[in-house]
Parts: sequence; structure tokens; C-alpha cells
Amino acid sequence: MSSEVPFFELEDAQSVLRDVLAFIETCEDANASPTSVQLSNRDRDKKKRARNYSPDYERSRREKKKAERDALRCQVDQYTTQLELLRTQKTTQRDESKWGWVHAATQEEEKRQKAEDLNHQLRGLLVQQFNVAQTFKNLLTQEAGFATLVQSVLSSCPPCSSPTKLSTFSTFSSITSHLKGLFGQLCDSSDYVFDSTSIFFDANSLVCAANLKYQDPISGPCIELLSSTPLPCNMENAASMLWEMMLAKEVFGPNSGCYTIKVKQQTESSAEWGYSVRFNGPEASGAVDGVTLMEKFDKAGQTLIVWTSMMVESDGNPYFTSQGWVSVKKLPSNPDGEAFVRICSRLAGLHLGVRCDGDKVDVPVARKHQFMAKSRQEHVQLKILERAELQKSVL
Repeated sequence: MSSEVPFFELEDAQSVLRDVLAFIETCEDANASPTSVQLSNRDRDKKKRARNYSPDYERSRREKKKAERDALRCQVDQYTTQLELLRTQKTTQRDESKWGWVHAATQEEEKRQKAEDLNHQLRGLLVQQFNVAQTFKNLLTQEAGFATLVQSVLSSCPPCSSPTKLSTFSTFSSITSHLKGLFGQLCDSSDYVFDSTSIFFDANSLVCAANLKYQDPISGPCIELLSSTPLPCNMENAASMLWEMMLAKEVFGPNSGCYTIKVKQQTESSAEWGYSVRFNGPEASGAVDGVTLMEKFDKAGQTLIVWTSMMVESDGNPYFTSQGWVSVKKLPSNPDGEAFVRICSRLAGLHLGVRCDGDKVDVPVARKHQFMAKSRQEHVQLKILERAELQKSVL
């Protein structure tokens, strides 16, 4: 309906415009120069009218006609402008009616594309959330045994509730008696040591770590060394190889062979040494006496080696203490052909920044020796691997 009304108004405006133009042309013809006959007739008429009308009336009548002509011209201009506007509006309406569906279709296509993109993103988020949930489910399923193990470790206490206080020791026998009193607790602590340390959970990993412990329930303040090493030989050969290396003091560091043995008792599964060591350094000068106890336990599917040692200065005060556990087990992925070794040792000493008979820790000194001890532990780990490879090639 709205498109028909401007059309009729346009036709009416054109009709009125034609009438106005015809009227103006008539008026202009009437004002044009007349022929001689018409002029003479008009002169006679004017003379006759001159006798009938006053000059003021004639002037007002001419002004009125002029005003009417001006008004008509203004109206013609208005109609012309209106006509142009109507033509422009009609053209615009035609263009809009011609291309309007294209714009509408384009807008709908853009909306549809945005909806599809949003739907794709939502689907991706749902898939990602499902994958995360499935991963957690798998982890919970796989680690059910691990969770039970962690709970048992957290709920248990170490066999030794607090480290034993040290006194002075004047002879080898007094040192040996003290170490034998601790040896039973160390053997009972082996399961706690290996089960409470996350570095030992993966049997296939070759790892080495060193920690500074300010208070250990078994050893007190100490530097802790940890390593796990998979070996290319079976458990029996690995256990025999490690026991020989322990007896040769190849596991205790590069200076372990410099001891002067004074007391030695050895069986197939145990060893006891009394020795003296001379140090030349700012921390200690002269010789110190020491004792090391070591024993091997063969169990079903495992060989356990436990050792403990102590060195005392000439005045009998403790200079250095250490405890260690070595566990040899079959590798789960290849139980008949491969094994893995776990070693945990704890060191304390005045020269290490960790006092044997107190709770004080010299952190800068202890940190320095922590890194040095880790380097020595890595050297021992490499030596064990080389010895295992050599033993495999011989077999």
C-alpha cells in the first residue's frame, strides 16, 4: 500500500504541473507583442477602459496579476523539486526492492556461519573435557595400588622415632658397640626408606638426587643421596657384583681406598672394618679412627645390603657418620634378564656443614658438599653400570 500512494501522488503532481505550465504560457502569450491589428484594437479597448477605470485600480490590478504569476512560478518550482524527490525515492525503493533479498541472505549467512563456529568450539571444549575426565579416570584406576601404598606410608611411622644422641668414643670397640646397637633399627627401616621416596617408584628410570635434610627421623640432620639404576643383568649377578664392590670399598667414594685397615672381620654376608684415615684440610688435621659395619640379606626376589659407619677424632668426638641401604630387585619388565638397584645413603659431619651430634646446619657449606656428594654418587652409578655391562659381556 505504501508503494502505491507515492505513485498516485506523482501522477497528480505531473498533471497539476502541466496545467500550471499551460497557464503560464497563456499568460505569456497574452503579454507578448500583438500584431498591428490587435494593437489597434487593444488601444481602442484601453481607451474605452481608461474611461471606465481609475489609474490606481489599474495599477493594483497589474500588481495583483504580477503577484499571481510570481506565486505560480514559486509553485511550479516547488512542484518541480517535489517531482525530483519523488523520482529519487521511487528509484531508491526500486533498488531496495531489487537488492534487499541479497542483503537479507548475506546477513542470514553470516549468522549461520557464526553459529556453526560457536558450535564447533563448544564441541571441541566438550571433547577436551571428556578426554581430561577419561585421563583422570585412567590415572585413578592405574594408581589405585599406588594410592594404597602412599596411604600406608603416610599412616606409618619410621622404626626409629628420633636419632640416637652421640657421646665420645675412645676405642674401636666402643664405636663398634654403638654401631651394632643401631644396626637392627637400620635393617628394620629399609622398607620405610624405599617406600617413602618417590624417586624409587619407577624401576626403569636412571636417576640420581641429593637432598639437604634438616631433621631426619632416623639420622637427624644429614645430606641424603638417592639413586636408582636399571642394570642389564639378572638379580643374582647384580647382587653378587655389588657385594664385591662394597667389600672393595668402591661404592663409598674416591678416597675410600686410602684407609689403613686395623681391624677386619668378614664372612660371606657380613663385614666389619676398623681403620684410620689421615685428612689434611682446614676442617680436620691428623688422623681419625673409624668403623664400618655391613651386612647382606638375601630375600625372596630381593637382596638388601645395609651399612653404617662412624669416624671419631683423637679426642673421641664424632667427626663423620653415615648410613646406607642398597636394594637389588628384578626388573618388572624383564625379571629373568634384568635388575635394578636402589641406593639411599645419609651423611653427616662437621666438615660437611652438618654436625653429627647436634641440630645445627651450616647451610652454605652443606649446600656445597651436597652438590659434591651428588657428583660422587653419579660417578659410583656410572661405575656400577660399567661393571654390569662388563659382566654381561663376559657371560
